[in-house]
Amino acid sequence: MLKKIGIIISCCLLIVLMLWGVFKIAPGKDAIEYLEIEGTVIGLDKSIVTIETNFDTKYLFEILEPTFNIGDKVKIKYNSVDGKNTVIDYSVVWADELYKNIPENWKDSGIFSRYYSKAYELLNKLTLDEKIGQILLVRFPDTDGIEEVKQYNFGGYVFYKKDFLNKTSEQVISMIENVQKNSKIPLLTAVDEEGGVVIRVSSNTNLTPSKFKPSSEIYIESGFDGIKKDTILKSKVLSKLGLNLNLAPVVDVATKSSDYMYERTIKQNTQITAQYAQTVVMASKNTGVSYTLKHFPGYGNNLDTHVGTSMDYKSYDNILKEDIPPFEAGIKAGAEAIMVSHNIVASIDKENPACLSKNINNILRKDLNFTRNYYYR
Repeated sequence: MLKKIGIIISCCLLIVLMLWGVFKIAPGKDAIEYLEIEGTVIGLDKSIVTIETNFDTKYLFEILEPTFNIGDKVKIKYNSVDGKNTVIDYSVVWADELYKNIPENWKDSGIFSRYYSKAYELLNKLTLDEKIGQILLVRFPDTDGIEEVKQYNFGGYVFYKKDFLNKTSEQVISMIENVQKNSKIPLLTAVDEEGGVVIRVSSNTNLTPSKFKPSSEIYIESGFDGIKKDTILKSKVLSKLGLNLNLAPVVDVATKSSDYMYERTIKQNTQITAQYAQTVVMASKNTGVSYTLKHFPGYGNNLDTHVGTSMDYKSYDNILKEDIPPFEAGIKAGAEAIMVSHNIVASIDKENPACLSKNINNILRKDLNFTRNYYYR
C-alpha cells in the first residue's frame, strides 16, 4: 500500500514539474518578462538611444527613427535577453521645449547636448567681453587670481607645479575653492598630470603617496587594466582637490627614443596607442574629471615647439594612417577635450601652426565629428 502511495506522489510531482516547465520555461508570450523604465534622453547616436534615470543609471536601446529629442523624458517598455535590451514600446512623457528652441545647428546629439539648453540661455545673457573670456583657459597667476577672474571671466585656470609646491591638500582645496566661488560662471580647473616626465600634483608628496608613473611603464607592468586603474586613481586625487580637467593623455604615436615626445607617450604602435586613448577616456567617465587627447593631429618626430618652430612634412595619407587613429578612437569613446599641437603640418596647412589652422579644426569637427561622435559605451 505504501509503495502504491509513493508511486502516486512521485507521478503527481512529475506532472507538476512538467506543467511548471511548460508555462515557465517554454517560449511564448506569457513567458516573456517585460520591464519598464522612465528617464531622460541624454544621447542620440543614429539609432542608439541613451536613457538616464533619476538614479544616474544609464540604459542603451536601439530605436529606429525615434520621435523624440535630447532632453525629452520618455517611458520605455522593453525586455532584456542575453544582455540585449529590445524595445517593445515607448512614449514621450514630456518634451524639453527649451531644447527645441535652440539654434538648429546646435541639435547634433553631441556628448554635451544635455547641457545645450542651459548653455544657450546663459550665452544670451553674457556680454561680448564675458563671451571672449569664456574661451580662454589661462595660467593661474601668482597673485590676484580672484580679482582677475572677476574682471575677465575666464573659462578656466591651468595650475602648474609651482601652484602645488609644499602645499597640503587642505591648502590646495582652499586655493581652488576661492577662485571657483568668486567666478560668475563655474571654472574649468586644469592641470597636466600625465605621469612620468610631466607631473604637477604628484610632484608634491603631501598630495599623493607617490608620483604617478608614465603610461609606458604601466602598460608594460599591467596592460590596459593598469591604465584603467591609473586613470581612475588620478581622477580621484584631482577631483578631491577641486581639479576637473586633466590635460592628458598624450596619444601621439612615437616609437623611436630619438623622438622628442617619446618619453611622454605609451611608446607603442598606432593600434595600441588608439586602444590606450579609448581606455583612458572610457575610464574617466563619471569620475568628475575630463581628460584631454593631445597633441592633434599627432606630434610624430617633430621638434620641441616650446623653443622654436617645428615643420611636419609627413604626407597626409601617413598622418591619416599613423597619427589620427588614436584621436579617432578617443573621440568615439566620448573625449571631452583635445589639445592641438603648435607644429606646422605642411600637408594640411603650410601657412599656420595646427592650433591656429582652420583646416585642422575642420578635420576635428567635420571629419572626426569631435563632441558629436560617441560610439563606445
